[in-house]
Amino acid sequence: MFFNVVLVCFYVACIVVLLPFPCMPYGLRASMLRAVHTGKPLSEDVKGKERSKAVMVLGSMSRRSGQLSSLLSQYCRSPPPPLAEAAIRMGLAELLYTSTPTHAVCRETVEAFKIVGRKGSADRQVKLVNGVLRRHLREPGTLPPPPAHPSP
Repeated sequence: MFFNVVLVCFYVACIVVLLPFPCMPYGLRASMLRAVHTGKPLSEDVKGKERSKAVMVLGSMSRRSGQLSSLLSQYCRSPPPPLAEAAIRMGLAELLYTSTPTHAVCRETVEAFKIVGRKGSADRQVKLVNGVLRRHLREPGTLPPPPAHPSP
């Protein structure tokens, strides 16, 4: 009996202590989303493999911005709010140009958006981000060809 009470208290303490801190993927995506939305560099606390993956996704967003804009216009009737647009672009870039599992990209992008977005007012925007990414998985849009590089 005493052991069960101690075990329950331990689990509750772990949940209370660990719950406020997002796991690394959400934190990494939140840092990436902040960097894209504010135009500031990626924070210095992102290092190693996480940093290289973040740089790859952010680079893909930059290099393929025309293709991502075309996809975004296929999925949205009107331009989404800036932070939601940044999250959608980040999710689409990761879905298209990395081998990360699709369900993980959708969920983690939405969770990162919830971390970075304003409380309360972002509920519709969360649904928009989730809906566009899930729609892309169901109905992949047509990608325009990448721009041709001029020959020297």
